[in-house]
Amino acid sequence: QAHLMWTDFGTTGDPPVVAGTNPAAIYYLGPQIELPEYTGGQAGGTLTFIVNTAFVQDTVAADNGSTVSIRGGGIFGDWSYDNGVKLTNIGGDYWMGTLTTDQGNSGGWAKVVTSTNSGTGWDRAEFTPFDISGDQTIEVFTSGLKVKYPDPVTGDTITRSIAWNPLEVAKGETNNMAVHFRVNFEGLQTFPRETAEVYVRGSMLDDSWSVLPEGRLYPEVRHDDLCCGAGMYEADKHFYSRTVLVDPSKTGNREYKFTFNSGGTTTWEEISNRKVTLSGNDTTLAWVWWENKRPEPVKPTAKYDINFEVDLFNAINTNGFDPATDNVVVRAGYAGSSNEVAELTLDAPLFGTVYTGLLDSFPGINNKYVAYQYYKVNANIDQEEFYFDNFDETGTTTGPKFRKIPTPAELTGTLTASDLLDDAVSTHRMPFFKNSNPVGVATSLVIEANLNPAVSFVTLGAGSLNDIQGGSLVITAANIAEHPLYINGPATGSWGGWNSIALGEARKMSDDGATKGDKVAGDNIWTITLPYEATAIISQEYKFGIGGADNEAGFGNNHMANLFAKDVNTVNVQFGDIQPSRYEAPGKGYWDFAAKEWVGVDDGNLADAKEFRLLQNYPNPFNPSTMIPFTVSKAGVVNFTVYNVLGQVVSSFNYDAKSAGLHSVNFQANNLATGSYLVKMTAGNFTETIKMVFAK
Repeated sequence: QAHLMWTDFGTTGDPPVVAGTNPAAIYYLGPQIELPEYTGGQAGGTLTFIVNTAFVQDTVAADNGSTVSIRGGGIFGDWSYDNGVKLTNIGGDYWMGTLTTDQGNSGGWAKVVTSTNSGTGWDRAEFTPFDISGDQTIEVFTSGLKVKYPDPVTGDTITRSIAWNPLEVAKGETNNMAVHFRVNFEGLQTFPRETAEVYVRGSMLDDSWSVLPEGRLYPEVRHDDLCCGAGMYEADKHFYSRTVLVDPSKTGNREYKFTFNSGGTTTWEEISNRKVTLSGNDTTLAWVWWENKRPEPVKPTAKYDINFEVDLFNAINTNGFDPATDNVVVRAGYAGSSNEVAELTLDAPLFGTVYTGLLDSFPGINNKYVAYQYYKVNANIDQEEFYFDNFDETGTTTGPKFRKIPTPAELTGTLTASDLLDDAVSTHRMPFFKNSNPVGVATSLVIEANLNPAVSFVTLGAGSLNDIQGGSLVITAANIAEHPLYINGPATGSWGGWNSIALGEARKMSDDGATKGDKVAGDNIWTITLPYEATAIISQEYKFGIGGADNEAGFGNNHMANLFAKDVNTVNVQFGDIQPSRYEAPGKGYWDFAAKEWVGVDDGNLADAKEFRLLQNYPNPFNPSTMIPFTVSKAGVVNFTVYNVLGQVVSSFNYDAKSAGLHSVNFQANNLATGSYLVKMTAGNFTETIKMVFAK
């Protein structure tokens, strides 16, 4: 069943009016919803999509830079934002967009995609191809993006299926109205989030406006399921929600306010009562700011000169960048790191593949970070890089979408952003660009997937891999040998259902090095050959799943391969390198994607050098900043001490590693003399030293 849920627009609960809407043609695209069978008539028409994002777990609003789109295959394009249906906010949680087509069938699957400063989230529910005859208005109620989600009534963490409907869950077997309230505290700098209990109070609950348990709101969670922790918005700190059950007799005009209790004190909103008209139907109310106070806009505190250097060797050699026709542009200032986005076209080298440029007088914020991205630009395209941040070297939670460099408390000199590393997981790895041109010849793609990260994680690390779609299959040491590896995604023709039956034999990979499918005994290299016509696009996106379940990485984290115009293309991929932090077992070790081996922990003894590594800084020599990469086996504070050639300490600082794995820290040598220096890393009983050269 599907509910029609309208948000609150001002003092009424009326839905937005869409001109030309035919009530008989309003369908719900969601989990397992059957659409009316096409019975003939003129194919094609104008499709009007209206999307309710009430249960996207983060504030989504047009005025904070958020976007909502529908991406898919067939009439929806190639699953990219550029070719999808871009939606416009029409009030509250509602977004609208149109698509005109002359086709009688959608030709592919699609999903609602929401994007904020924290990152990008793909709705868990896919809607299937549907027949088109004339103009239609299609209502889409997002099912939400996560498997783990606060219960809409109790706030307890629950695991939900893809068909989870929060208002239905809240109502249970009752006949009450389910009304969803949300409030944002980001504009209240003094909000005591560690101790506060937030409530909605008003005449729809109790005529005396009492504090009632059923009126308590709970912290929201980040809106996407990507890697690397919470996003810049940090919804759990600011955003509270609750689905409240209201007696049907409470229809009509009602008033309410939000309050919070902390330290024995109750704080009320100091504004006029909020108003809502309840009609007896379930409803989602538009989110509001506490006391209608929005947060202060970003205020830059310093001007930075930033030297960018990026190696496009891999982008060129993977058929994603053509030096003869393409330029590389860097844009900086995303994710609240500035009040504007600055742009710089980098200079091509006379020799080699390292592009450079100086962005001068960038308005940034001291003791924070600069968030930036690379773009491929020519006369026909303006395309962002295919990137997500596996490890956040800033020590903050800025989300996986952007590259980042930390900013110092005080700056004299120039910051350096170096993206030169040749691997698949480092924060400052070389860029990868998609290519939407046709490959031009019939070809095939041989994918060789190294499953050892998953095998080591569930056997040596004694972990387990859940299905992020909410399926029942959990991969453990006891059953991993029983399940073959599958591939899914546009590279196979389209996204299929995440189970072995839906994916079928055509998407099952083979492990020639194993005996009778025993992955633990075999070499764990699984292969598949995918054929393509000459008209196929160069960039092919895919994802793996053990047993056919979606258990490799979070939503939106997919592999990408670019084809060349030759008979056979071959790529070697490590299972899970699109979310390496998923393959860490605290206290037991982690999979090192650079070394392609399991790094174990010996009873928690920090003296084992295999658990920690201090890598060579880059660039080296440097002026005046350099990145110092290192690995840790578990979260904790890491100390760095810098010595001159006389053994004197010239600098000492700590880095709070939020997770095991690879990290990088930025070092500024603005006040030092030209010369050689030693850097010592200390973590527990582990110490290691490298030499670096500062050359003004």
